[in-house]
Amino acid sequence: MHNGVRTLFDFRSEQVFFSESNLWKSYHDALEDPHYKERVTRLLRDWEALRWREHSTE
Repeated sequence: MHNGVRTLFDFRSEQVFFSESNLWKSYHDALEDPHYKERVTRLLRDWEALRWREHSTE
């Protein structure tokens, strides 16, 4: 979360939620949109890094 703005990813539906616009977009559409691409990419890379750290400490 940054300045109260949230980006959520639903792994089941592969939909991304952008809180400031109260908008759900498909993962594919969000990556195609220059306004959201960096946010979506950063969110999933951060999630991957956290999962890797968890896995490495097990």
